Amino acid sequence: QFPEPKRNFGPIRTDGDLPVDEISISAVPTAESIQWKGDIETASWFRATEDIAWLARRASVPALAKLSYAMRKSVTNPLVAWSNTFANSAYTSAAIGETRDDTKKSVDEGLDMLSEQGPLIEKLLIRRSELHKWPSGRQSLVSVVDEVGDFLTEFVRDVEKSEVDKTVRNQIVAEFRINFGPRVHRIREAVVLAYREQKTDLFVARIRASLKEEGIGLGAAIEAQLDTAERLPKAVERITDAKSALSVLVDFWLAASLETRNSKFKKLAPQLYDYFKDQSADDLQCIKVGCGFLTRIKRTLFILPEIDNFGVDKIRVLLATAAEETIRSELEIQAVQFLPGLHKEIFVQINQELNRQMRNITKIATDYGKYLRLVLNRVAIAKLGLKEKDAISAVEPNRLRVEMSFHDKAVLQTQSVPLQARDGFQTGAGALGSAMSATLELSEHHLENILTSAGATPSRVKQSVGRAIFEQINKVLMIGGFKTESDRPFESFSFALGGANQAAADLAESSAGSAARLNLRTLLSAKNSFAVPDVLSIKSPGRPEAIIQSSAPRKLSVSVAGQAEMVKGLSRIAMSLRDWESSAFDRSLGTANLADFVPDLPREAVDRKLFPKELFFAAAIGNAGAILQNLSKETSMVALLEPGRKLHWGNEKDPSSDPSKQAMKATMFDVVNGERVLTSKTADVAHFLSAVVEFLRASDGVEKTGAAVLLNAGDGGIRPVDQLIAARDDLKLLVMALANFLSSEALGAKGTVLPDFTRSADNDAIGMSGEPLLADQAAVIRALLDASEINSAAIHRNAALDLFAATNEEFFRPELAFYSNRPGRGEKLSLESLAAILIAGERLEPYMTRVRAAQWSKASRPWINALRDAAEILP
Repeated sequence: QFPEPKRNFGPIRTDGDLPVDEISISAVPTAESIQWKGDIETASWFRATEDIAWLARRASVPALAKLSYAMRKSVTNPLVAWSNTFANSAYTSAAIGETRDDTKKSVDEGLDMLSEQGPLIEKLLIRRSELHKWPSGRQSLVSVVDEVGDFLTEFVRDVEKSEVDKTVRNQIVAEFRINFGPRVHRIREAVVLAYREQKTDLFVARIRASLKEEGIGLGAAIEAQLDTAERLPKAVERITDAKSALSVLVDFWLAASLETRNSKFKKLAPQLYDYFKDQSADDLQCIKVGCGFLTRIKRTLFILPEIDNFGVDKIRVLLATAAEETIRSELEIQAVQFLPGLHKEIFVQINQELNRQMRNITKIATDYGKYLRLVLNRVAIAKLGLKEKDAISAVEPNRLRVEMSFHDKAVLQTQSVPLQARDGFQTGAGALGSAMSATLELSEHHLENILTSAGATPSRVKQSVGRAIFEQINKVLMIGGFKTESDRPFESFSFALGGANQAAADLAESSAGSAARLNLRTLLSAKNSFAVPDVLSIKSPGRPEAIIQSSAPRKLSVSVAGQAEMVKGLSRIAMSLRDWESSAFDRSLGTANLADFVPDLPREAVDRKLFPKELFFAAAIGNAGAILQNLSKETSMVALLEPGRKLHWGNEKDPSSDPSKQAMKATMFDVVNGERVLTSKTADVAHFLSAVVEFLRASDGVEKTGAAVLLNAGDGGIRPVDQLIAARDDLKLLVMALANFLSSEALGAKGTVLPDFTRSADNDAIGMSGEPLLADQAAVIRALLDASEINSAAIHRNAALDLFAATNEEFFRPELAFYSNRPGRGEKLSLESLAAILIAGERLEPYMTRVRAAQWSKASRPWINALRDAAEILP
């Protein structure tokens, strides 16, 4: 426990006025003043990117967001960043690996369920057919269609009250109500119109066209019968002699039923009836065309003369009447005869659909990875606007070669600093974390406006926002690890830390098997510290399920600066993914449901979020928590400074039992190969303090989460969410201790921050050293304000005001129209330093005196305007 701070009454310094009236017109900045060239850490670039985006909000200058967006985009393009396709992304492999077991279980259950439904449905159909009062004799086709509709309605009611599985039941009900009901209605309308046709062939043609349009097949036999029925009336009209009459008579005979032959044909041509009734269908076809010697004789000497004697014209008239009446009656009678067997036809269709689903499910289970990858490609198109071969940014390089200037035209380009071929692509904690922070600032607050102003459609805007967030989610997965589609744990970017000997063993173990990597599932029981190192080499995956193969260098460096960027970036993502609040995620990725992209499986089986917000929140907050948990483990970076100028580490108990002698201040040291270095960097400590505050903000209200992985108790009976809640109090104490260090120990004689704090090998405090830098002053001012806000401690805000006054005294140069990089020198600021001090001043401005605030506005506004003018030059 740290004693209550005693100096709470206000700032001490009353000096620190800004000599803004001494600034000459020639020194006022323009767009040309904004420039940056050289090799830098990627984290520096992204810190400036985020600060400019934040400044766009704070100063109400939207154009600044355009500059920030261009800076981010210059790094995340495939020529600079390590990129892969959506199919080869960490998310895709995790989606396959993490859902494979659950899906296999669902598939097995689905197959069993579907195989049981056929007999139940068939029983319902038979029972309904037996209960239904089917008509008999000849009925209008309109009545027949009505009977079909009534039967289907009754069957649907039976299904709703049956023991058929809910999934299949809902499918059947939906199919009949959404598709079959309207289809029956359309067929009925077509039949009513068919009865209005004067000619029989048009009557038949209209009915056939309606059935074809509805996709209803009648079988080869009935189709052939309808062909004849449609053709016969036209053929009757073309009868001119006995031969053509014979041809029609044969077709009429073959098309007619036994009843029709007896009632119609026998009266029409009795002698031909007696002859035809003893002939086979082949014989009659032979008579029709005159094949064979004997048949030709019968045809010529007996049949044709008989027709001539009867009268060709008379036969044509009688055939026309008989054909019209016969065809209609045959269709109506056959339709009525078909009704009692309707349930069989319906069951055939339902059973075919059940079998189709079973085949699809079996096929999915056979190659689940390939299937889900195809599904997720549909998702990428719909939700992210990606084509199959499109690249997405995966990780950014550690260092950049940048060129930025705004003279006649804008120049803004970056490239990764060339590395030796054997090193592969190098990234690290600083690059990964800062990229996440900058991207979240843009996607949460600016991206929609920027893209809309550029003419993008609302759907494209939503896809772009989703893509930006998706790329950061992939980083979260790669940092903490997951189960890949090959059922192996992904070799996460976070390595185990320990002593020098332990580090070497871990590295060897990592190259051999990956046991020295972070696995969030076992974090609570893990004894090692885990961290993403400052330098991490990666190479392209040989297979999609390999994702990214990474290896740590022999010199495993884990810096306070890198871990600060990681905690901050992960916390920013967690803040955006808090599942109890709405965010840009919900408007882009949050609505995607697997069932919408998987038509082959019952919806209930795959009714799940494709991008589970609560799970991603848990992963982001868990990864950040893993870094903070390191502070109480063996390789803790935190050093507590006792009143007696002795240091002890965060994993050790305070040696003094007297509260007045216990440590009130804390600083932090880098860890290299498991050993702590001797020098602490003030700016890094400030960045880490601000990152911890970001974590505290993101985890505020964590008890409201629905993430099962945080709510379920582990092996020790501890719920991760309870551990998080308890840790928040400890972290607030840490923030106070770090702020105490920054507001007192880190200051030099002139009240400005010195860059380095050194300790001896025996953990004795040696003290501060080095030449002050403006970027350090800005970082500490911002950190003290963060500490004041999270702990409601005015003392740290007052310390920030005192530091600002000292900064004004030592760094402000009228000839530069702003601050110098170092005291007493005319060094121009880098864009990172410029943005950092602008943010520090803007955040302090509400607490300044009226005079000091007016001075700050006169000094800062021209530089904000210069940034705005530079942004407006961009294409």
